[in-house]
Amino acid sequence: LQLEPATLTACLPQAEREALWLAQWTSSSRAVQRGAMLAEMVRSLGGRGEQASPAFAGRMLDHLRACIPLEASKWDSMLRQSVPEFICLLPPDALDGAAHGWPVGQPGTDYFSDTLARVLAVIEHRKILHDNVE
Repeated sequence: LQLEPATLTACLPQAEREALWLAQWTSSSRAVQRGAMLAEMVRSLGGRGEQASPAFAGRMLDHLRACIPLEASKWDSMLRQSVPEFICLLPPDALDGAAHGWPVGQPGTDYFSDTLARVLAVIEHRKILHDNVE
């Protein structure tokens, strides 16, 4: 019996999974599609009904903002799909900061413009919903 790495990672407590994901994200080669990594994070957190921890959310937002303008991201359709899904898993306290720093309108990010519009819309909707619940 051979287990997939994602299956083993799913057995870890959340803090250990997040630390492993950050290590994988920062150490992976350009050949690795970041979208697949982000999709696995979303599946793992969302499948358990968890939100990202505040520290992990902040670090991942920084990484996501930085990777969008990269040439490799242009071809990563799973990244474009997974970024808005990741935003759905942010803790409410991270939403205000999450709306800033995206490379909207920067040269070379046209292919990501629809995704960035969705990201900002999800953030705004979540802020409205969270404000109305309080």
